Amino acid sequence: MTSTFTEELERQKKDFQTYGDEILFSYKGYSCRIARCCGHWCGYVTLKGQAKCNDLSAFDLTYTVHGGITYVHPINDEDVMIGFDCGHVYDFCSTDSIDEYYHGQIFRSFHYVKSELQQLVDQIISRT
Repeated sequence: MTSTFTEELERQKKDFQTYGDEILFSYKGYSCRIARCCGHWCGYVTLKGQAKCNDLSAFDLTYTVHGGITYVHPINDEDVMIGFDCGHVYDFCSTDSIDEYYHGQIFRSFHYVKSELQQLVDQIISRT
């Protein structure tokens, strides 16, 4: 069953009101961050001792996550943060504020992004 524009907009508003702009948490010893950006959630995880590997394609080919790895940024001389976003063509974003542009996009909730982050960490652990 496909949601309507109004239903997705309400899901998004409720999620943003509940969780705010940024949530930090630890999962299996990895620092994780979920942040709101341009009407959608993004998920990030910090990799310790990986700053020398800051090639986006290397991470994107290694890990499977919603929309692929779209963010790689060294934090300091030793650590790098990698991440993904939920602002792709079939993802609902608040910038989709006009009903006529809605074509069944789905809002990726906080819980969806947290689950994706946890799966990403599990993949990282399995490859170390």
